[in-house]
Amino acid sequence: MTNPHAISLKQLRQTIGRNIHEVRIRKKLTLAKLSQRTNISSPKLDGFEIGKYELCFAHLITIAAALHVNVFDLIQRS
Repeated sequence: MTNPHAISLKQLRQTIGRNIHEVRIRKKLTLAKLSQRTNISSPKLDGFEIGKYELCFAHLITIAAALHVNVFDLIQRS
């Protein structure tokens, strides 16, 4: 039996990326500034935001800390 609330990894990657982007914009941060705070390259951060790249948990924690949000804020579907 399939869980009706389950989402695919692609959907999760897109949700996380969209949430990172929304929080970053709301906090008026450029990709370059977030890159400085996280030591993750701007192209890689951009790839996370558009759902192109999968995030490891360490990157997710690092980005959440740099944005001053909880990890759960980044993985929740809106």
